[in-house]
Amino acid sequence: MKTCPRIILIILITLMVCTGCANKDEKKAAHIKKGNEYFDAKEYKKAEIEFKNAVQIDSQDIEALLNLAKTSMKIGKIQDAFTAYSKVEKIAPENIQALTRLAQLYFLNKKTSKTKERINKILELEENNIDALYLKARLLSQQKELDSAINLFDRILNLNPDHIPSLQSLASIRTYQKQFDQAEELLLKSVDVSNDDTKAERLLLGFYLRQKDYGKLKDRLEISSRKHTDADFHTIAGNLYLKLKDKTSAEKAFKHAIELAPENPAPYMALAKFYDITDQKESAQEFYDKSLALAPENISIKQVVAQFHYNHKDINSAEKLVAEILQKGSNFYSAKMLQAEILTVKNDFNTALIKLTDLEKEEPDSARILYFKGLCYIGLEQPEQAVANVAKAVELNPTYLKARILLADIYFHLKAYDLSIKNASIALRLNPESYKALLLRGGAKLATGKLTEAEKDFTKLIEIDPKNPTGYYRMASLKHFYTQYDDAEKLLKKAFELNNKLIDVFNLRIKNDIARKNFHAAHMLCLEQLGEVKNKPASKAPIFYAQAQVFLAEGNISDAEKSYHNAIKSNPKFTPPYMDLAEIYLSKKDLKNAADQYRAVLKADPKLYLPHMMLASIFEKENNFIAAETHYRKALEINPKYAEAANNLAYLLAEKTNKYDEALMFAKKAKEIFPDNPLVMDTLGSVYYKKGLYDNAVSEFLDSIKMKPENPTFHYHLGLAYLKAQKFDLAKQTLNKAIELDNNFQDVENARSLIQQIETNKE
Repeated sequence: MKTCPRIILIILITLMVCTGCANKDEKKAAHIKKGNEYFDAKEYKKAEIEFKNAVQIDSQDIEALLNLAKTSMKIGKIQDAFTAYSKVEKIAPENIQALTRLAQLYFLNKKTSKTKERINKILELEENNIDALYLKARLLSQQKELDSAINLFDRILNLNPDHIPSLQSLASIRTYQKQFDQAEELLLKSVDVSNDDTKAERLLLGFYLRQKDYGKLKDRLEISSRKHTDADFHTIAGNLYLKLKDKTSAEKAFKHAIELAPENPAPYMALAKFYDITDQKESAQEFYDKSLALAPENISIKQVVAQFHYNHKDINSAEKLVAEILQKGSNFYSAKMLQAEILTVKNDFNTALIKLTDLEKEEPDSARILYFKGLCYIGLEQPEQAVANVAKAVELNPTYLKARILLADIYFHLKAYDLSIKNASIALRLNPESYKALLLRGGAKLATGKLTEAEKDFTKLIEIDPKNPTGYYRMASLKHFYTQYDDAEKLLKKAFELNNKLIDVFNLRIKNDIARKNFHAAHMLCLEQLGEVKNKPASKAPIFYAQAQVFLAEGNISDAEKSYHNAIKSNPKFTPPYMDLAEIYLSKKDLKNAADQYRAVLKADPKLYLPHMMLASIFEKENNFIAAETHYRKALEINPKYAEAANNLAYLLAEKTNKYDEALMFAKKAKEIFPDNPLVMDTLGSVYYKKGLYDNAVSEFLDSIKMKPENPTFHYHLGLAYLKAQKFDLAKQTLNKAIELDNNFQDVENARSLIQQIETNKE
């Protein structure tokens, strides 16, 4: 009997399909088995590959999908885990494992309705499912339905008295309700049932810390430190000992963490930080170096070590590490910020500003960036820009102490003392013991005549740091101002005992002795200080200068000159002696020697503008108007806001040249800077007069007279302007007023002549 070929073919195909299915099932099972082995060995990446292969073979296999989801959670691929659990839910809507994980993920993403939906489904299937009950209780806690939450946690603990998450969550509620004994009892139980779980121990320690129950905290630390062998726990213990100010136990804990995990850089970093904050710089550097040796490519460690070097003024080491970090890529914000800070410290302000401006694009509301931009603008002598940036920094972060103090400092140097006081006071509310803020506020109060308040701040300086001479010096300055010279001397002696190298303290001692006419003591102090710096010629210069001040106070001009010359010989770049010598020569009407001294000052420091001003004045007296004009211009080149030079140059150009337009420009510049100065008004009026703008001239002269009505020259100039404006009666009246005020002023004869001409013309 023949077999039908068609039947044979069908049988063969069926056999092949069955064999293929069997092969697929075997392959899938092999992948799952291998995946489980990798998972148990904590090789999660390899496990993921195996489970993905299993799912690729059979996308509906629940075991493979659940294993893939579990592995994705382990390696942080939360979205992949969510996708896998969602597939399981679709295939098997009653799979409790998938429902539980989805509920937890929705809970973490604050999707309350989706969380509740899964919880309810689980509890329909298993009314005592602890995971679902716990999640429901957590939801109720979040929604402040505390009584309902407590009931659920109690129900869970009836089902499982050792359910650690419920013990801890219930403890959190009891703490919130200020039922601290119950909270402690629950946390202690969670520790007891958790065996070696350090998380439970940490929660208990944190509870004691928040309650400020330092006795129990210390006792528990001793117990747990003996019990646990986890390096991370001992690092935490070290930090807690630090909070207890038990440095010995802290150091011991950090060292034990290193013993437990000698290949892990984290404990080394913790010990290094401990040494750093306890002012043991060399030990700190040793352990920072060890942590870097263990993980030489770790960017985070390099960043911390770079910051350590920067904080300790080792700029080269910090710069090297920052460069290494940035070689790895340009996206390391912290390294770029530190690079900008290093450039600021190195006074490379323009480059620092470029870096900071780039960083500002990444962090447009960073108070720290604005603070450092402020520092750069101070370095570039652009105080307005500095104020704008630092003010914005404190606006963004009102508690930014360093920025607040810097703003107070900028305002102080701009002589905006009220604003300095305001910002220093805010800084002191943030930190009542900020030495710098107290120093600034006290100085600003002193400058505004609030002497009693300044004294309080200076007293506080001494209380905060009795070994710092600054507080004694500031208080002595105040006592000296009050003419309480004996009290000032006591304070100055104390400051001098603490540091006899401070030239400000030395100078005030000399000034104080001069005020008391105790010239012998002043001379002895000078000789004593000269002995202290006998091998440092440059340091002798300010002492010789002070010695000259004593001789001058005694009326001994000859010896004063000798001391000034000794100061110059000791340090030719020290400029005050030149200026004082020039004043001596001016008082003797020795213009040549005075001019020589001012030239010598400029040779020592070409950036000074005052010597140019003085030379210009001397040349004016000598009728050398071209030289005078040159030096006024040089003074303005160095300091464009030097109003006195602008005013004098304007007057010179108007009176001695025909450069009236330029004279007007300088006169207006002077008035912009000093709008209420009568001399500046008089100069501007004189320039208008020369240009034939008599009404403008009259207006300026009238303003100058309002400010200083007893000045005959102002009245004389006004009389001239009235005369040119053909207001003869007013001219005569004003010229008579000038003579009435002083019948010997410089232009008195010309005033009389003009009055006579007016009277003659009237006849």
